[in-house]
Amino acid sequence: AMASLTNNHPIVVILGETQQTLFDATRNLREHPMLHQVPILLYSDDFSAHNLEYQQRLGVSAALNTPLSMSDLMHHLQLCCATSIS
Repeated sequence: AMASLTNNHPIVVILGETQQTLFDATRNLREHPMLHQVPILLYSDDFSAHNLEYQQRLGVSAALNTPLSMSDLMHHLQLCCATSIS
């Protein structure tokens, strides 16, 4: 997955898996020289306040709870894209 991201230069990454996978993925993205500034949106049905704080320390743009509404997703995508383009 990381090779695909580096070859395609995404403007936003959306992640949703188990929490440990999310923590590993966000850390790997933030440590990668070509991807460290790409906005990351996370979605999960299991974010406690502690985990959300940890994700924010990793530089995640937004952590969204599921079920995710289309309007909520579009709102955060627009914010991320506007930030990454400017």
